[in-house]
Amino acid sequence: MCLFKVQMLMKCIFLERSKLADSFYRLEHQEEDLINKKVESLLVRLQRVSDARHLDDYSINKSLCAKLRV
Repeated sequence: MCLFKVQMLMKCIFLERSKLADSFYRLEHQEEDLINKKVESLLVRLQRVSDARHLDDYSINKSLCAKLRV
């Protein structure tokens, strides 16, 4: 059973290497990777902005109370 798993793993590795050797495959996936990287960086920036806005609970509570008093 273990030998079978090793053979399957080796086959998968070989297929991945052959895919990376194919120029068109590599070009298509480079574009996808670039798009995914841009989306990920956008999500990281949005998370940082959200964290910065909601970091200080005291000031958020203070401003909310001031708005409700008016």
